[in-house]
Amino acid sequence: TWIAGLGLGWVWPAGLQATENLRVSLELRPLVAVLGWFVGSKSPAWAPVVASVGLAILALEYWRFVVRLAIYWPLRTIHRFRVYRLENASAEGPAIVISNHVSLADGWLLGSMTQRMVRFLVFDAYYASPASRFLLNLFRTIPIAQGARREAIESLRKAREVIEQGHFAGIFPEGGITRSGHLHPFQKGFTRIVQGTQIPIIPAYMNGLWTSSFSFAEGKVYTRLGRFFRDFEIEFGEPMPATTTARELWNRVKSLEVNAAFRDAHYAPLLPVAFLEAAARHRKELAAPGLTYGQLAEAALVLAGHLNRRLSRKTRLGVFLPEGPEKVIAHVAVMLAGHVSYEVSDPAGGHFPHGIAAVLTSQQYAEAHELHRREGMIFVGRVIEKEGAPGWWRFAPRRAWRQVCRFAMRKDSAVAIVDSPRGAVVLRHWGVWAAAHSYRRVLWWKPGTTVRNQLPLSRPAGLTLGFWTVLLNGAQLEFASRPVDFEVVDTDTAHAETKHVLIATEPPGEEARYLPFLELAEASGVVALSSPEVDFMNEKQSGVKPGTLGRLPFGLEVRGREFRSPARFLRYLDVNGTVEEWVPLPFELEMSEQCFLTKAEA
Repeated sequence: TWIAGLGLGWVWPAGLQATENLRVSLELRPLVAVLGWFVGSKSPAWAPVVASVGLAILALEYWRFVVRLAIYWPLRTIHRFRVYRLENASAEGPAIVISNHVSLADGWLLGSMTQRMVRFLVFDAYYASPASRFLLNLFRTIPIAQGARREAIESLRKAREVIEQGHFAGIFPEGGITRSGHLHPFQKGFTRIVQGTQIPIIPAYMNGLWTSSFSFAEGKVYTRLGRFFRDFEIEFGEPMPATTTARELWNRVKSLEVNAAFRDAHYAPLLPVAFLEAAARHRKELAAPGLTYGQLAEAALVLAGHLNRRLSRKTRLGVFLPEGPEKVIAHVAVMLAGHVSYEVSDPAGGHFPHGIAAVLTSQQYAEAHELHRREGMIFVGRVIEKEGAPGWWRFAPRRAWRQVCRFAMRKDSAVAIVDSPRGAVVLRHWGVWAAAHSYRRVLWWKPGTTVRNQLPLSRPAGLTLGFWTVLLNGAQLEFASRPVDFEVVDTDTAHAETKHVLIATEPPGEEARYLPFLELAEASGVVALSSPEVDFMNEKQSGVKPGTLGRLPFGLEVRGREFRSPARFLRYLDVNGTVEEWVPLPFELEMSEQCFLTKAEA
């Protein structure tokens, strides 16, 4: 009898906590269990029968908790997750959490991140199947009608009544899972739910699920086992009032996205290590015509070691070479050696700008441009022919890099100099990696993708978008006129066989293959970026709109004439001082309802 009383006293508060979201029930559980034991010890013989019936009745509701635990526990085990600012998620009372929508598992993962049960708003079309209806009812979802306007409004009214009873609701206001990688504009349906109420809105951003097995990255669903075991993180923002508009909420979630991008960059490897690890993964793939990633890494390590044996201190090195494998090797080697590179386009009269102490070139190319041999001139081809690279570099990329780099290097160290209307700009390792990581998200430059870059590497977009984004993701740089997947140009002419054209100045035509972007050196390359249209699993999502410059890339936030991003530049050349978190823009950007950007009229 007393065992039954103890069990009833222990299970009853858990059932309340699982069904009615009463957090205090966990605190009452020991007290109720003791009372149950005391009552059970003084009860007559028929009390166990009554207690058993009571436990059976509670089990009818308690089984929901058991089933949810059976689903949440494997997800929390598979994904290594981190939760930031969980205190912002309401502990009790009605609330709505608004989050981005990246994968099929978002609802399950978001529900497993809080102590309270999240009741998601789901379109009624998903209730058509008996199996899905059973599962949705199990998690006590709230149906939203998609039919006539009157039915939709009535369903929103009922949803508000349910939430006001004290429940914790969840909404993905983008209206669908992102197929393009962009954070899409928020629909306004949630504003009708909270209109005229005091229900707080809690913004949230989930990071780390893009390219997971449950996402639609690169137009497909991944099936490889390794894609399941991904780091996952979620950050909850401060609660916002019920009067918040869809645009204000989008801006807040975008700010949380930038916070996630800063964390990505913080945990990312140094740029030399990131490149060598990518080269080790794709060592048999072509990095350029006639040059595999393995050959590129070995040649760059040889040249980097030679540079640091010849140069006694960290310096600025110019690269004066024709389009081809040698230029690729030279820029990678300068980065591995810990020096700062600058693409020299025309050294008129033998003059090299920006205090360049030495220049990497070839004897034939220098003579063709009447550049006479002098001290500080390094011929790339000769150095690579004389020395050999260690064959074990791919097994220990970090150790191989440390053997050729003798200078202290941090993520804030300078890596390259680029030109801008405001003067020469110094980019840092952190900024270049973050920019390449951002562009990769929406452009899908992966092994096998061919890219022709016609922008000079002295341009910020040419260096980050057309060079490092390609090499850090195993794609191939193409220099000939053969068909390619992408072409980066700054005129309205392009090869007809190119699938997509990234173009720095908007062309007069409105053909879909043109993907205009807005170049900005202070953002380490691009501040607005278009992406190809996506049509996957009967859902179309546009990443380009005629007359605009694209959307904000991942990890970049704009506020008036300022922006915030981990891809921000280090400083202007030879100008000391730290760069603030918010960097001023030389122009003002206007954002449409669909989150496409244009330059504001002066």
